[in-house]
Amino acid sequence: MKSVRGLSEITGEDWSHIARVLKTLELPELIQNYLNQNQHPAILKECHLRSLLELVRLHADVQLHRFREMIEVVPVFTHWPPLKNKQFESRISRW
Repeated sequence: MKSVRGLSEITGEDWSHIARVLKTLELPELIQNYLNQNQHPAILKECHLRSLLELVRLHADVQLHRFREMIEVVPVFTHWPPLKNKQFESRISRW
């Protein structure tokens, strides 16, 4: 597949939606890993496509800080099991 529009033709999805989803792949690996490892509905509700695209548009130095703010809004009980990525915790704790 060479283009978003070509993928759109195959999947039947709107090309602009596919482009937005692909843009989220530009998020830092730490954020992607956290979201992959923590699939609780409350976390996923807070980290919807629009908020993730907002993160992508931010400067790299600010992305982790803003992501932590987003996650802190989620009730504590949803973070069980605790954060699995120690590297993520150590990097964002500096902010």
